[in-house]
Amino acid sequence: MTAARESAVPPLNVVICGGGRTGHLAAVLFKQIPGVCVSLLTSRSEVVDNHRRSATGITALMPDGTACAARLDAV
Repeated sequence: MTAARESAVPPLNVVICGGGRTGHLAAVLFKQIPGVCVSLLTSRSEVVDNHRRSATGITALMPDGTACAARLDAV
């Protein structure tokens, strides 16, 4: 995909509603894609508080032991 083609693609908005660990993982993975805006809806106030305090946002632990972090657009 060329740079001109990339700019012609509209941004993608993804909203994750809950989902626990799987929802958090999906949010982090979607946020790795340029142009994707990710919102996470949760009823857990500690998730919201932790996201606000953290400079890196949400961290997912991958199967190989590495960590992947993303600052979501809204929690």
